[in-house]
Amino acid sequence: MDQTKTVRFSKLVEEFGKPALYLALVDPSKDSKFQHAVRENRVLTIKQDPTSKQKDFGTVGFLSEKFVTYLIFPKSLELFANARVVGIKYDELADTTVAPPASAIPTKPMVKPKRSAPPVKQEPKREPKIERKPPPEPKPKTFLVRLRVIATASSEHEISVTAMTKAEAKTKAEERAPFLELPQPDRKTKILRVREKA
Repeated sequence: MDQTKTVRFSKLVEEFGKPALYLALVDPSKDSKFQHAVRENRVLTIKQDPTSKQKDFGTVGFLSEKFVTYLIFPKSLELFANARVVGIKYDELADTTVAPPASAIPTKPMVKPKRSAPPVKQEPKREPKIERKPPPEPKPKTFLVRLRVIATASSEHEISVTAMTKAEAKTKAEERAPFLELPQPDRKTKILRVREKA
């Protein structure tokens, strides 16, 4: 029989302070400051499977999995090691975020364009003019785009956009994503699903 402890998120906030959202811009296992917080038992892993109807829940400790968010508490959570945390309230997070140092974030090396020989001028071929009707322009389609706007909280919206392709629908949805009044200016929009409206 599984004897995993369960604790409410509000109890952790009350006892150990408001946690900061960790921005995983690099592999967390390679971020020394984050690993320091892991060793001090200050990390809460929140599972956020976008395909699940289940509410987000957390586990005290560091879990390296897909669809997770990490919160770093100001005090050790050792009393609740490996406990399941329910009742996640993103509005109870601290007004700060924690990110790895800029030196740890990989950058793309600059590639210099290759110089090529000047193009050889050729006489254009003259073809008889054939009057062709232009193909009809494709009509834009309407897509339903489910997206998540993440700051120190998570919010999902389903909006209707008119576009030619799914890619264009994603772009338009990101442009129309509602910007919530949140204390941190850093926001991230994640497209969860795009489907053509019936």
